[in-house]
Amino acid sequence: MNKAVIIGSANLLNIKIENLLLSNGFKSVEIFKNPSTLNVKKHVWENTECFIIDLDHSETDLVAVIKELRQQDTSKSIPII
Repeated sequence: MNKAVIIGSANLLNIKIENLLLSNGFKSVEIFKNPSTLNVKKHVWENTECFIIDLDHSETDLVAVIKELRQQDTSKSIPII
């Protein structure tokens, strides 16, 4: 497996999920702790196999981020958890 992307602000949870993914075959994990700074349109999602998104983020409407991901050709078919 190539790369997983975690979008969420919970540091400890991010680290635990990252360790779990790396120990189960993912080559890398990219973490975005501040989703409000994530520019979905400009980011390259090459080799990304899944997104793991923590919807409990008070500053950012992550449903809008998911909608943006689904509108981009490079990320629209990547599974979201």
